[in-house]
Amino acid sequence: MKKTQISITELAQQILFKKRIKMIMENAAGMASGIQSQVVNLGKELQAAGEDATDEEVQAALLMAALDDQGKLDNVDAQDVDAVAGQIKEARGYTLAESGGGLIHTLEMVGNILGNAALMNVIAKAVEKATGKKIDPSKMSAGVTKLAGALKKLTGLPAKAMEKFFGFIAGKMGGGDVAQKIAGYSGTMIVVLVFFALGTMFFPVLGASPLMIVLSLTGLIGKGFEVRALWKHIKEAIKQYKDEKGKGSEELPDLAIA
Repeated sequence: MKKTQISITELAQQILFKKRIKMIMENAAGMASGIQSQVVNLGKELQAAGEDATDEEVQAALLMAALDDQGKLDNVDAQDVDAVAGQIKEARGYTLAESGGGLIHTLEMVGNILGNAALMNVIAKAVEKATGKKIDPSKMSAGVTKLAGALKKLTGLPAKAMEKFFGFIAGKMGGGDVAQKIAGYSGTMIVVLVFFALGTMFFPVLGASPLMIVLSLTGLIGKGFEVRALWKHIKEAIKQYKDEKGKGSEELPDLAIA
């Protein structure tokens, strides 16, 4: 039997990646709490300035600001209330469909992906390898379904923020990887699905607020979570699953350029 070869450098990089991600995840709860405080503070500032903004709009404004700064929530300055209020007003009435329906279509694909048992097993395996935490594919499916359903209903600034989040992930993956597909699904969608799974695992207290979960995930990236390294783990998990001839592995073709 042919053994898989791996260089010492690659092994060291994988170990460092896992340690770094574990450290980031251990700080996740505290970070989520900090994000909630930022949302509350900005909401109060907007209210004091006579602006009537919803919690979702405030969360979306913070998400947009964080995405502009590579996900670094610590650097977001919420003091410019006028700019935030203007951004919220300009986006009111905006829907996901106005952008050509790209994000809506992608979110609708979530159901198909969650129905692919082999792919869900691969994703669970990739998440476990990256974070060290075991994940139940059925519970992950339920959490992601709930999250995706809520995101499809977004309008206004929250909708714009979600579209920007998907673009942000694609950019973090790099041009070549964005073109990769698995059984017809874009690599970006698979990575976003993994992030949604991480969100339901590490931010359950924020489960009632899908935007808060996405905002927290963005913060993870800002703290050093490497999206391209995560995508590499997913590709490796797919190959391993196929090599082991796992249940439904024949449904997962080799990665191909879209």
